[in-house]
Amino acid sequence: MSNMSFLGQAVTVYPSIFDTLIVGTGAAAYNAAIHLFDRGVSNIALLTEDRFGGTSRNTGSDKQTYYKVACAGTTPDTPRAMAATLFSGGSMDGDIALCEAAHSLQEFFHLVGIGVAFPHNRYGEFAGYKTDHDPLERASSTGPYTSRQMTERLEAEACRRNIRLIDKTRVIKLLTSEGDNMRAYGVLCLERENVFCVYLARYIIFATGGPAGLYRETVYPHKHFGASGVLAREGVEFANITEWQYGIGSTKFRWNLSGSYQQVIPRYVAIDTAGREQEFLRDYFPTTKQLSAAVFLKGYQWPFDPAKLGDEGSSLIDCAVYREKYLNGRRVYLDFMHNPAGDFSLDTIDQTAYTYLARSDALAATPVERLQRLNPQAYQLYQSHGIDPASEYIEIDVLPQHHNGGVAVNIWWETSIKRLFAIGECAGTHGVRRPGGSALNAGQVGGLRAAEYIAWNIAAPDTFFENTGAVVSQVNNSLASFEWVLGRVVSGTADAAMSGAIGAGRAVADVADSAVSGATGMGRAVSGTADAADPAVSDTIGAGRAVSDTGDAAMSGAIGMGRVVSSTADPAVPGTIGMGQAMSGTTGMGRVVSGTVADPAVSGGMGRVVSGTVADLAVSGGMGQAVADAADPAVSGAIGAGRAVSGTALSADELLRRLQSLNSATVSFLRLKQRVVEGLASIKALEREPLRVGNGDLTALFCFKETLVLSRLLYETILFYMEQGGKSRGSYLILDALNTGVPHTPELDAAFHNKVLRSRYDPCSGAALIDARLVRPIPDADTWFERVWHDYTAGFTTLPYESC
Repeated sequence: MSNMSFLGQAVTVYPSIFDTLIVGTGAAAYNAAIHLFDRGVSNIALLTEDRFGGTSRNTGSDKQTYYKVACAGTTPDTPRAMAATLFSGGSMDGDIALCEAAHSLQEFFHLVGIGVAFPHNRYGEFAGYKTDHDPLERASSTGPYTSRQMTERLEAEACRRNIRLIDKTRVIKLLTSEGDNMRAYGVLCLERENVFCVYLARYIIFATGGPAGLYRETVYPHKHFGASGVLAREGVEFANITEWQYGIGSTKFRWNLSGSYQQVIPRYVAIDTAGREQEFLRDYFPTTKQLSAAVFLKGYQWPFDPAKLGDEGSSLIDCAVYREKYLNGRRVYLDFMHNPAGDFSLDTIDQTAYTYLARSDALAATPVERLQRLNPQAYQLYQSHGIDPASEYIEIDVLPQHHNGGVAVNIWWETSIKRLFAIGECAGTHGVRRPGGSALNAGQVGGLRAAEYIAWNIAAPDTFFENTGAVVSQVNNSLASFEWVLGRVVSGTADAAMSGAIGAGRAVADVADSAVSGATGMGRAVSGTADAADPAVSDTIGAGRAVSDTGDAAMSGAIGMGRVVSSTADPAVPGTIGMGQAMSGTTGMGRVVSGTVADPAVSGGMGRVVSGTVADLAVSGGMGQAVADAADPAVSGAIGAGRAVSGTALSADELLRRLQSLNSATVSFLRLKQRVVEGLASIKALEREPLRVGNGDLTALFCFKETLVLSRLLYETILFYMEQGGKSRGSYLILDALNTGVPHTPELDAAFHNKVLRSRYDPCSGAALIDARLVRPIPDADTWFERVWHDYTAGFTTLPYESC
């Protein structure tokens, strides 16, 4: 398998075949590895881009929560009661809810047993507290860095078992078998720039966290990008991809400002460009009691929730912060040095807040003093990052924090592709709402369930790898098709692509030209010779594009709305091409737009024409980027495909930042249908954008391409939901316009409460396939001990494949 290449570089295919390859090194990944090893599956490896990156190790909150069945106090609790709580959040499958609840204590005490310091009283009761959407005191915590402590202890256990770790290696493609009986069998990786390798495995577990790379402004750590786009590109099914959690977080140091940070009732301040301060919450909460109640409850109710807007609810704070920052152009801060202005005193605050602070011995004079008493670790956390709440403001925004949707899985956390599992935040098991802390439990349970399934089935015959020649052929086909999928790439300033590996280096068809290139699946027609001279191609491109490296414009009549490009300056491409566009390859990127659209209105030097009808929406998002090329009739009518392109190709990193900014402005906690439509048009334009790729840019190239696919799937699914009558729910508010004010009683969704949104990118057509199915109910499982004992001792050796 050594004579393989990708993008002109040799590919190392490691001959050893792992029983299981786990992608990621967070708490969920390590837990899966440990459970596999302890069940006799030792031929395993953990593969990661950065052992010390990721969300598990680098994020938290005031006291990061682990959610489980209650096991202290006098209030009774059961796994089915916890499952009912999880299920009641909406759009969640009941069988998964029951799995997460039933295994919660097992995994909690597994963590306790390896040294995770969850607190208990002197009698051994692990006391709990309530968190958001939690009717009982099921939550526990080790402090701000619960998931870090979990990860470190689990990592130590993995090291003690000598489980192999492959570091500094990024997965860029999932390898799946051809034909109807699709399965995962390996991954293509980038070890370092221009060094590619393939790992083969009988089972693959993705534990790569949420798709943090979708957004520019986020609470996710800088080192976390995610790999959900890798799976989306292969056609893996997603569940509830529209559902996120958004909440108030700090921007200089990325962190959730939940729990104790709000319960001490800090002051919210906006500062304009002249340095003038305004305490803006008084515009939303007319009395001190209402204001203190809302800020205090924001600790329990940290994620934005449209249901908590009425009656001066806590989520009005998120809307107020957004309005000050993005509509009024002010910077917004939390001030822990001073109490809210006016008649604020501890005697006049909300009674619930007063009682909580009193019982916690935190009735101090200022918010920072209250924080130091209530949760000194939360205060010290900011000090450790060079920020002292006792002497400076903390700048804030409303930011994405967690993806509640994700890859669809069944009760063993297996995806729609056989032998491929998704666990942790990568998996979409949470529905619309979830109790705070349930994500950490779900990640541990998912790792356990996947490990059990694999261990019970590992002895079954697997003939896939017996025919080495067939495996080589499949790997080569996957590498070749991936080159087409990468699309239009230019190297440096030359118009020839990377090392000549993509033929003449120009991938061209933006529509689904699957008939042109059967091996690609993505329908990109590419040739090292004159594509445009081939009449067989001309009929299949339709509205696509033809490329010629020798300046052959013979196809112009057949292309219709297409484009002809010449790498030697062909100044005479006539109006017979349909919309008539003159192109020249001598400029490097070689895109000259006809004079009818020579609009100087370019946003921030990005080289993209801004539509007058959408610029206001784009700018109101505060991100300052140009959007919706194709949505502008003035542009689309002149260009055909609606693309105004600058004279030089942009780097993948620049295009990625543009895409992330677009997502932050468009698909956050305030959503407008028109903005999503225009954003989708911009994404489609970005899909056609030529890329300048030089040495050291390959990682950005792959990240950009992954994010493009996932972004398009997200936008398409949001539009499907809106067009089917979906309303505000979960952690986002659907508005008609931003400047009409925030409705105190928005229309909340009911039609989709018992449905799961399913969405999948079709690699063959490039289309998003979306529908809604009914949730699976909580199963009425047999708990008669003799039956359970019989089934368990049989080892579940004949587990059927269960659809996700």
